[in-house]
Amino acid sequence: MKNKIVILVALFLTIITSGQERKTVFPIGLFNSPNKDIYGLSVGLAQKKVEPDSETTKSNGVRIEPFGRGFSIFFTPRIGLPKEESKFESYFNRKPTEIVNGINVSGGTLSFIDINGVSVSGGIQALRKMNGISISGFGNYSYKMNGIQLAVNGSSTYQLRGVLLAYLGSYVLDGKGVQISGFNDFKRFKGIQIGVWNDVDAKSEKFEGIQIGILNNTKTLRGIQIGLWNKNERRSLPFINWQFSKKKVKLKTS
Repeated sequence: MKNKIVILVALFLTIITSGQERKTVFPIGLFNSPNKDIYGLSVGLAQKKVEPDSETTKSNGVRIEPFGRGFSIFFTPRIGLPKEESKFESYFNRKPTEIVNGINVSGGTLSFIDINGVSVSGGIQALRKMNGISISGFGNYSYKMNGIQLAVNGSSTYQLRGVLLAYLGSYVLDGKGVQISGFNDFKRFKGIQIGVWNDVDAKSEKFEGIQIGILNNTKTLRGIQIGLWNKNERRSLPFINWQFSKKKVKLKTS
């Protein structure tokens, strides 16, 4: 009998020791601290700053953040996005502070966080990576978006693979899919783009597909433009414009 008790105590101590490295929490846990796996309900008032070498907190189920940093629409959504495209890859190789597998509901999530599932925010939302459906009552921002991203005001993502919808303006650095808003800006895009004015800042590099709007513009087009005025590298025309191959360069003869 004593031997059995000793064995059980040893096993118990082993479980506690291994659990000290990474905690498993069920059915309710706080997401504010790192290095834990939460199963069930994950709650917190706001994601606090986590050191870069901290272990990621994983929420599996429903994450609720009533008063996140994006709760006020007057806050600027900053999650440390680099300004230079050459630094994007090294930025993305950093560990996220959180990973959510399930549903995220918040007043405004501004965090270096990955979400796999559905995220709904009443204020501004800025995420590291989103796989699924992201809905925001004001601004919606992400580094990588795979799925559907919607916002009442503005919406932007550095890499889109899916659909981006916004009432006012939107920006995509590298996109494949559908971009719809009042004013669309982009750098490289393949798919369908619908808006009042496409390429507002006139900084696009290439568009492949169909542009539909009152004003359509792109530096390089491989596709069709439909609108009141359409401009690409070859010509400017009303109503409809096209370009499917490289512009031929005439060689000067002596």
